[in-house]
Amino acid sequence: VEDNYHESNPYHNAIHAADVTQSMHCYLQEKKVFESTSDLDKMAALIAALTHDLDHPGVNNTFLIVTCNHLAALYQNSSVLENHHWRSAVGLLAESGLLSHFSSQQRQCFILQLKSLILATDITRQQ
Repeated sequence: VEDNYHESNPYHNAIHAADVTQSMHCYLQEKKVFESTSDLDKMAALIAALTHDLDHPGVNNTFLIVTCNHLAALYQNSSVLENHHWRSAVGLLAESGLLSHFSSQQRQCFILQLKSLILATDITRQQ
């Protein structure tokens, strides 16, 4: 995962990912959250925290859209970076073999949960 964050990026880098992941871990330890969250959901939350800015190029969605970047075209100008982070995360998970330990239904639910969590980081979707 760390290799897919860019050291040259002053904010969206591996240190930021570790910070967000540690914060998510603390949140998940809260009694009500811990007791009401499945193990699979906890895992999705931690992996989403770790990968939510994976391969971030250091520019925002608007820049990618205005400059007709290939990612903007690929994701039809919708949550461009967040879709890229999610797809990158799924690719790493597939490479790692982790998802092969899940049933087909668990894998599908996990990937959709990961997508929902990472796409929720698009601040334009908060309006």
